[in-house]
Amino acid sequence: MMQKLRGPSVKDLAAEYRLTAEAESESKRLASLTRNRVRAPSKRRAPSRRRAGSILSASEAVVARPAAAAPDASSSSASENNVSLLAQATQAAASRQQSVADQERAADNARRQSNEAFRQSLQATRQNIKSMYRSAITRTVMDKHINRLVQCKGKRRVYVQLVEPCLASLNQGDTFVLDGPDRTVWVWSGTKSNRMESVKGFAIALIFKNHEYASKATIKKIDRFSDKDDLAEFLKILPGEGEIAPEESGGDDHEAEQRFKTNWSLERLDFAENDSSDPKCTRVNENTSLKMKMLESKHMYILDCQNEFYVWFGIDSSETHKAAALEFAERVFAERYPDAAAATAADEDYWKKCVRVAEGAEAILFREKFSDWPDMANQKIVRPRFTKRSPAAPSSQTPKVERKFDVTTILEPKRPEVEFFTDGLDEEHLMKIWIIKGVDWSEKRQRFSSFVRTDLPHKDYGILYSECCYLIMYKYLKQDPQLAWSESGGRGRAERRVLYYWQGKNASKQLTGSCALIATQLFDELKSSFFIQQQHASQERHDRQFLRLFRDGRLIVKNGDYFASEKNSEGKTNVFHVSGHHDDTVHAMESSRGASSLVSIDCSVISTPTKVFVWNGKLSSNTKRQVALTVAERLANRAGSGFRVGLREEGDSEEEATTSSSSSSSSSSAPKSVIQVQEGEENDAFWSALDTSDPSSVEYASAAKLHLNEPPSGSLPRLFHVTQRTGIFELDEIFDFTQASMNVPGTNDPFLVLCWDCIYVWKKAMCPTNKVQWALSVAEELADALQAKQGSSERLSVQSIKSRSEPVEFKALFHAWDEPATRKWGDPASAIPRLATAASIGNVVSAAANSPRAMNSSVPSAAASASSASTPASAVDSSSIPLAARFKLRPVSARSTPPKSPRASPEVKKPVWARNPTPASALSVESSAVVSTAPSGRAAPVAAVTAQPSAELISPSAALSEDELPSFSYAMLSGPPSGWDPAVDPTRRHFHLSDAEFETVLKMDKAKFRSLPRWKQTQLKKDFALF
Repeated sequence: MMQKLRGPSVKDLAAEYRLTAEAESESKRLASLTRNRVRAPSKRRAPSRRRAGSILSASEAVVARPAAAAPDASSSSASENNVSLLAQATQAAASRQQSVADQERAADNARRQSNEAFRQSLQATRQNIKSMYRSAITRTVMDKHINRLVQCKGKRRVYVQLVEPCLASLNQGDTFVLDGPDRTVWVWSGTKSNRMESVKGFAIALIFKNHEYASKATIKKIDRFSDKDDLAEFLKILPGEGEIAPEESGGDDHEAEQRFKTNWSLERLDFAENDSSDPKCTRVNENTSLKMKMLESKHMYILDCQNEFYVWFGIDSSETHKAAALEFAERVFAERYPDAAAATAADEDYWKKCVRVAEGAEAILFREKFSDWPDMANQKIVRPRFTKRSPAAPSSQTPKVERKFDVTTILEPKRPEVEFFTDGLDEEHLMKIWIIKGVDWSEKRQRFSSFVRTDLPHKDYGILYSECCYLIMYKYLKQDPQLAWSESGGRGRAERRVLYYWQGKNASKQLTGSCALIATQLFDELKSSFFIQQQHASQERHDRQFLRLFRDGRLIVKNGDYFASEKNSEGKTNVFHVSGHHDDTVHAMESSRGASSLVSIDCSVISTPTKVFVWNGKLSSNTKRQVALTVAERLANRAGSGFRVGLREEGDSEEEATTSSSSSSSSSSAPKSVIQVQEGEENDAFWSALDTSDPSSVEYASAAKLHLNEPPSGSLPRLFHVTQRTGIFELDEIFDFTQASMNVPGTNDPFLVLCWDCIYVWKKAMCPTNKVQWALSVAEELADALQAKQGSSERLSVQSIKSRSEPVEFKALFHAWDEPATRKWGDPASAIPRLATAASIGNVVSAAANSPRAMNSSVPSAAASASSASTPASAVDSSSIPLAARFKLRPVSARSTPPKSPRASPEVKKPVWARNPTPASALSVESSAVVSTAPSGRAAPVAAVTAQPSAELISPSAALSEDELPSFSYAMLSGPPSGWDPAVDPTRRHFHLSDAEFETVLKMDKAKFRSLPRWKQTQLKKDFALF
């Protein structure tokens, strides 16, 4: 009986389906692992993804075979078959995945090794390029060291040249730089070498260190103060024996500089077009220094410096001619220096050879031959251009466009807005002024040891002296709506204070510094109790707010010292110029120009011992006339200061503040008469007050000279400063200018002054020419722009003026123009004003030497002894100290000396140049307060003395020649002045030495000393304590 075939049961089918699902999930997991490995940061392609898909397809094909295709077997055998196939497929997939991972790991290792090899090769290439570049710039041989010896010689300009590295090349008069072994650079300075050569030698050594050894070399400097071991080590490097040659073997420095200019030649090689034959040599420099502009990029040059020979190729020179030029240069070198050419052929390391130099990679010694080549001592090497830029290629840099100043921007003044905290007119505003006074006078040092502030009398408020310093504290009320009624004393008004420290233009540095220190101390004391601010003000540099505090004629600036004002003002005539840029800044300032200080657009006040004249210019404003009248009434003792008293400092009592006004106002002198004079209506009394006998000869800024028929507008004149701070020339306008505005310290810039009829270009003696030319061109453009703007047919003229040569109409544009001092030392006429500054009449006789010792002597004169019995000694104010002694011989008016101790003074010998003193008739005593001789025999000081010019006065430089001066010992001449003989000339102490002692001390005779430059003579005198 046939057995019936039976298919798989349901249980078998379920088990087979479960195994198939597990195989599929395992295949997907393997595929995902492969994809994740492929998506690594290296971003490589993943071939395992396709392989995993093929394996999955094969396993599915094996497992999913239809049941009908199965062999005729039992269900258990079929299941085992399927499981074995699935296991084989899984094992094959795992082995394939492992092989893919191994391949990827091998590829990573190979790639890493390739990158490391490339990095190492790149680093080696960079090192080779760097060494090749350093070789091209500095040295021709880099594989081994070559000793080089460089000589630095010259005085005004130090020249550098290569010399043979041997002991015979050295001399005591120059500086040498040796590039020795072991990365050591030696700088050897001879005992007679100058400072410029030593500095240049160290700069060359620094260049060698930074540019050839990458800052890894050592610099050793050897001079006369160095250790002997270092000198022995230095001399051991150089071949040769014997002593170092003296200074004379090196020759004179000045002659060497001229020899270098003459013998060093720069020759241009000119080739014919399409011809490589020998070029034509044309010398570029003719007995002149070499300049960088002589080298053109399109040519080739030969630089022959005798000890050095270079052939230079420009970057734009012809490539076809370079080989011919090099061959021609070598032939020229062999013809001119056959010994060096033969030595170079035998030994490539010979010190003198023909060196090829390319543009942008010049050797250091080549650069030093040019006077204007930039210094490389503190610069880094700039990589040169190794390839030429094509002319057709567009430049990547933006072309530089030169900016031009636009004159239309200054046609109208652009005054900055200023907020004033007060106008100075409120009755509740109070002021207090202190003056800085010196105490503890030192006879030995001839100066004060300290300064203090003292209250200024109320009658002197507003009168400031140019040789003094003041502290001015001003109290005002400011609107503040946030304050309550009780806090401010009135609704919305708060108390404020401002502290000014004012410094006169003729005050000493010690006084101005002490004033600033005292002002700071006072500010620190008051800032905790009041709302106070501190500001600085100086003569001729007032700000507008400061002048508003003294408006309506309450500010008068006088010349001289406050403590000697009464003595100096007796019998003298003072001229005050009343001017100002605004109606609220008009004030009076004393002028030293006399009648020439009159200006038609301003007013002047002339104060004499008996009268006060008010001169009103034709074109002066009503404000100036009113201020001039107020100033005249105050100078005539007919009016007070105009300030309210009542401002108290911390610690002052109420009585002290309220009684200062009455006590000071009661001590006034007798009033003078005030006379008003209009321009053109002057009488003889007016001109005699100005010490003018012929009024027609007086030259002042009249309306005709100023070319004015009416008062000028409020914006003119205007002052502009020519500056170059931003790289281009510009004009900076200065508002409310004075004469001091043009005296900018440290600069010689020109200034441009615009007025109604002319444009002035003012320049100093050392003003740069390019700035002056630019200022003149801008002035012409400004004149054209103003003419076009006004539509006028007349054009402003442009005039260039020099300092100390200003015309009267230019001086009239400034307030109280002060003439600079032009007196020179040694001029007999200039010695007279210095004698007038002596402390006593005895000093007038013996002060011609202008020495500190002569300034302190007190020899009684005929004028003093003639009137010694008329006035007792107590008539002189002994508290006043001579300002000339206080302020280091500053030219001031005479005053009394401080009291001396009651001790008999020895007889003072007259210097040899004062053997013909000024007679008593040449001295005029202006005050009757002459003091009698003191009981001790010392001549007491007088109140005021002036000296008249005398033809018999002999100046120190004209008295005796240098050979006629008496001889003294070096020990006395180098000691303190107190031990000098009266016949010693302080300015020529060194010539008081005998010929033998002069040569012993200064190491030279007097003839050679006179041939030295002035600066070197001064340095020698300082070194030997004879200056």
